Amino acid sequence: MTTEKPSTGKKIALFVGVGCLAIVITCCATGAGGYFYRQSSVGGSAVEHARGFFGALQARRWDDAYSRSRSIYDTFGGYGGATSFQACFEDTALGDMTSFECDDYALGPMDDDANVDCTVTSASRGTVAVTLMVNSADRNPYNGFVWFASRDAFGERWSGDDCAIHSGREYFREPPAGRVRP
Repeated sequence: MTTEKPSTGKKIALFVGVGCLAIVITCCATGAGGYFYRQSSVGGSAVEHARGFFGALQARRWDDAYSRSRSIYDTFGGYGGATSFQACFEDTALGDMTSFECDDYALGPMDDDANVDCTVTSASRGTVAVTLMVNSADRNPYNGFVWFASRDAFGERWSGDDCAIHSGREYFREPPAGRVRP
């Protein structure tokens, strides 16, 4: 018995087929890898930033919390200043928090933001759900928005324009489901 060797045409077709399959697999794997990398890097960075922000508020390090909330694009010292920031956040559940936990996040519609869901325990307002939208533009995270689960989490001071800038209200973005903006 003799075995026939594949013809040159069949070898070329097999080679091209395997090559095309390799290209398709590489493209799909690269896209999936990019997606998962984005999920973990942007989301992880956002959670880390939120923990730092809430930790500074809990420790009453107002200057640190204020600097974490400011955009890299804020070059004019705006946002009402650190004194205004402190007065505004003291009028929320974040002003006298005794503990917090931030674990879950959802990536936003942009490539560089994520909503971080946190639970805050306040001495005066009880347990409150808070969502902090973190922008990570140019790899320098800052607060985009602060949203609360209910209006009971913040006081009357937030009805004026002095505090509105600190909640991110200068930009249009609807709060996630179940959240209100101060």
